[in-house]
Amino acid sequence: MWHAGKGLVCDIFFGLRHFPGHHGEGLVLHIHLGGTKVIGWLKKYTTQGLRDAIKNVMLEARFCRLHLDGVRNARRYQGQKQLKLHLGAGPNIKQGFINIDLSNKADLTLNLYEPLPFESGCCAMVYSEHFLEHVEYPDTTRSFLGECFRVLDAGGVISVGVPDSEWPVRAYAGDAEYAEWFQKVREYGYPAWCKTRMECVNYSFRQGREHRFAYDFETLKGALESVGFADVKRRAFNPALDSKLREYSTLYVEAVKP
Repeated sequence: MWHAGKGLVCDIFFGLRHFPGHHGEGLVLHIHLGGTKVIGWLKKYTTQGLRDAIKNVMLEARFCRLHLDGVRNARRYQGQKQLKLHLGAGPNIKQGFINIDLSNKADLTLNLYEPLPFESGCCAMVYSEHFLEHVEYPDTTRSFLGECFRVLDAGGVISVGVPDSEWPVRAYAGDAEYAEWFQKVREYGYPAWCKTRMECVNYSFRQGREHRFAYDFETLKGALESVGFADVKRRAFNPALDSKLREYSTLYVEAVKP
């Protein structure tokens, strides 16, 4: 606990609520920052890095609570087969799928960096659109794809959509076939500061600090095959499955669990 005069700056403690041995599950982290003078003191006597770290801890504590809730709620699918999972759903809720995200619109709130709380071989399909590029590569990506492989039944399909990073690379290199990419992404909603071609390329790869890796077909195919998937192939945009907003310059790939 830190104090600045009479003001409470930061009160950090772990509280037991629904923790194993305490009538349930869960670990709660409470952080409180209060008072204008206190915040001013915090800015004066701490670094931006520390303040960012505190914010990240607060965010991860919230994610932890949501994930534990999701793990508990996933028990209702125990024993079911031929499930279809939509991982990293965001606001794009799909009928017939179990929509999974850390948003309150999801059917299950799960942190997808953690193991999936589903039985092995219980799924017919796993779908993900513009999520995988947010996952650290290679280890965390392979762990995530390995979990997708585990929950799929033999013959089950994984369908993944990611930004096709071949587009900005070839556009920057002057390939006439991809020359329209810079204009298209500005129309799509890239920030106003993306004026030069290199600024657009950087935003495509990084999207602030949200994107962790950039994919082309060769790389995504290799990642899928490394965990056991076979028959990896590109597929066309499917309006019955994919988001219209993602149609332009998205790489869609399907693979099968043998």
